[in-house]
Amino acid sequence: MEREAIYLLEQPIFDSKIAGIQILSVMSKEKLLADTKVIEKVVQHTTDWALVDTLATDVVAVILKNNPNNINSLIDWTKSDNSWLRRCSIVSLIKAKNHIIDWNKYKKLVLNKLIHEDDPYVKKAIKWLKSTLAQKNFTYRPVLNKIAQYVRKTNS
Repeated sequence: MEREAIYLLEQPIFDSKIAGIQILSVMSKEKLLADTKVIEKVVQHTTDWALVDTLATDVVAVILKNNPNNINSLIDWTKSDNSWLRRCSIVSLIKAKNHIIDWNKYKKLVLNKLIHEDDPYVKKAIKWLKSTLAQKNFTYRPVLNKIAQYVRKTNS
């Protein structure tokens, strides 16, 4: 399936590329795609931020959730000559926030490595990452518990 996904990503048609990413997404959810090596190949065929962000969200973040040891690949990607791979490292880090131990440490590492970034798409991702600094760790669990309590009261 990986070969088919890469074939689709090599095509010039946007929808083919999305289909390739969706195959990789299924593979990562089924734990058939265990590391980020294929992502480095795939990003070479990426032509815009929408594809990179979809790849980061639907594939890389899931790989990180399943195998947090892949976090070091994201750090390595910050040194890449490929701006899309640098953006992918940032967006993946944002999307995998709740699954990475010491997330703040890695976030700071990535920001430090990209402090002199010039690419506008990578700079936008950096702003996004910085905005996560200001966000509190909000969880819906207390809200859901209150709703469940209310429903139990009204049904009894």
